[in-house]
Amino acid sequence: MSAWVFDSLRVEPAQAPQLLESLAPGARLGERFELRAELGRGASAVVYRAWDARLGREVALKLLSGVELDPETLARFAREAELAAQLEHPGIVRCLGSGELAGRPFLVSELVAEPRRLDAALPSAARAQRLTYLLELAEALAAAHAAGVVHRDLKPANVILHGRTGRAMVTDFGLARDTTAPSQLTQVGELIGSPVYMAPEQLEGGQVTSAADIYALGVMLYELVTGKLPYDASDLRSLRERVRSGRYKPVSEHVPQVNKELDQIVGELLSADPRARPSAQRVAEALRGFSGNASTTGGSKLLSYTASQLGVRPTVLLPVLGLWVLVLGGVTAWALWEHRGRRKLRDRQAELQRTSDEARAQSDSYRARLGSKERELEQTLEESSTLRLERDRLRGQVEAARQTEAELVRLRQQLREVNQQLADHRRKPPPQPKTGGDPAWEGLLKQTLARQIEWAIERLEGAAGPQAALTRATLLHNRGRYQETLAAIAAARAAQAQLGPELKALEARTLYKLGRMEEASRGFMDLAQAHPDTAPGLFGRALTSQDRAERVRLLQASAEADPKASYMRIALASGLVGADPKRALQLADEAIHNDPTAYQSYQLRSQIRLAEVQRTRDKSGLAPALRDARCAQLMNPGDPESWQLVAQILLAEGKAEEALAEATRGVAVADRLGVAGPRASARILQGQIALARRQTNLALQAWVQAVQLDPRAIQGIWPTLRRLPPRFQDPVIQALPPEMQREVRRQLGKR
Repeated sequence: MSAWVFDSLRVEPAQAPQLLESLAPGARLGERFELRAELGRGASAVVYRAWDARLGREVALKLLSGVELDPETLARFAREAELAAQLEHPGIVRCLGSGELAGRPFLVSELVAEPRRLDAALPSAARAQRLTYLLELAEALAAAHAAGVVHRDLKPANVILHGRTGRAMVTDFGLARDTTAPSQLTQVGELIGSPVYMAPEQLEGGQVTSAADIYALGVMLYELVTGKLPYDASDLRSLRERVRSGRYKPVSEHVPQVNKELDQIVGELLSADPRARPSAQRVAEALRGFSGNASTTGGSKLLSYTASQLGVRPTVLLPVLGLWVLVLGGVTAWALWEHRGRRKLRDRQAELQRTSDEARAQSDSYRARLGSKERELEQTLEESSTLRLERDRLRGQVEAARQTEAELVRLRQQLREVNQQLADHRRKPPPQPKTGGDPAWEGLLKQTLARQIEWAIERLEGAAGPQAALTRATLLHNRGRYQETLAAIAAARAAQAQLGPELKALEARTLYKLGRMEEASRGFMDLAQAHPDTAPGLFGRALTSQDRAERVRLLQASAEADPKASYMRIALASGLVGADPKRALQLADEAIHNDPTAYQSYQLRSQIRLAEVQRTRDKSGLAPALRDARCAQLMNPGDPESWQLVAQILLAEGKAEEALAEATRGVAVADRLGVAGPRASARILQGQIALARRQTNLALQAWVQAVQLDPRAIQGIWPTLRRLPPRFQDPVIQALPPEMQREVRRQLGKR
């Protein structure tokens, strides 16, 4: 079975009539067009605002309406698309394509923003503005005529005003004619167009040239200035008689204040002789001068056109005509004898004139097309030069990125060497064991790792490329400069078309450290959905999973997918501390080797060692645990967890006074961070250590503040609080919200 072709779409013949009759806003034409609103309807066509899926934009879609279609109408509509596609001018609505649906052609044109019809806008327009509209129409016609196209139906209804620029634009080239085409669809004798704007030769069914558009422009000029038509009649016959007479009331009789030169302009435009009418380009020049300065002789340019076209100066034309009258009067008898020969000569001259006009029009068309090609070539050369400059710029950025990457490689190697030196140094006995640390070791660490990190952050500022942005943001995060980390990621997002998964993961981790849990959760979920099979995506899926075994499996997969990513190993090791401490310690060592700047790796290794001490009661692991915790402190002084970890280790060593001092400093660090959860955690530990030293007032104050900051802190206090006397319990309970107070008192009553 054959099918109707609608570009790349197909519609079965039996379905085509129902489809075309049911067109309404919201209807779809295959997979390409979605109708959104009807813009206008004419005698043989209807125009819709539609979404074109192929072009990815809104367009004006013109379809022939439900009338009987003959081959001439179909051919003329197809010709409209061919002609309109040739025209590119700001005063002409641009054609974007065409096709056929169920035997009915369609035309796709640009959708003019907020269009208004000229005839609807005229009542409120000033007279100077109306002349501007005519000037813009003349310029558009000049471009069309240069391309060999005659409109044939110029009238206010076929002119729209651009809603943003206010420019007049010519539409509806459905009756257009190509003066360069060897065959014409609109033959002599066929009446097409709107009669009141038709030239005399068009009304009589004669040969129609670009001069017919000039005549229509003259009628519009007359109408725009006076508000009336030069020839008004009730039927076509009387209209022909009035136009043939050439008698109309001058513009100045309707509007006395109008410059008399405007009468001359209108007179030439409405000339009964097509050859006496000026070109559209001459009309534009005259209107430009006339509207710009009332004292200019814009009209005189039009008056001199006919004479200059014949190659005779205006001052010489009258004597020549007088000489011809004398000669003709003297040879009248002989002229009658040769009447037939002269008529043949005139016919021959007319034929030559028509041939000359056609050749001139074709030459103008060729020149216009040649100029268009030259402009295209110039534009191509300019674009090529721009592309070369862009290529050189990108090469420079790539080279700078390579140099930056080389510096980063050297920096990482230096950090690994320093880390190895520190490991070797740790094997030596500390000179001052009572201090809980080695001052020489701490000094070396300050002068190497921390200083190298700050140096790298400074060097990478302003460096181009996603890798440099990721490295700088990671170093800022590792130094605890979380707000600067987010600012660096925001700058990378503005500079890159799309943010990479590594930067997205770093952004979510930073938001988590700042206590912005909801945003962090959204970030991890976005990673899981947008990059499910990448290492960061697997990491995001793990953190959003509710199943512990599934979370460990996904973290293991993310660590295997990116062997050099430290944060994935840190997360995996955190989940294995209780189940497999040996594997957890191995992962922490790998994380430190991959990125010696990541303070979380040292922090985690210290936590693993402290947990092993608590499990085995073997205190030999406290010294290396304390060194790792101190290292994490020095690399990121702004993370309160490191201070709490040092305090816990000192307390395990029996150094309660030093532990309390460290915990108190941890409270100050947490307050500077400004996140409720870490602030409450720091006070819980401070209270526990203060209670161990029998400083009950300090412990009570710390715990009251903890539950005020975060009521969930009661869970960390509860095992100790339930064993204390009521005088200690009551202030803490009263700091809780009322509903939690009732629950806590109920549980205490069950003792």
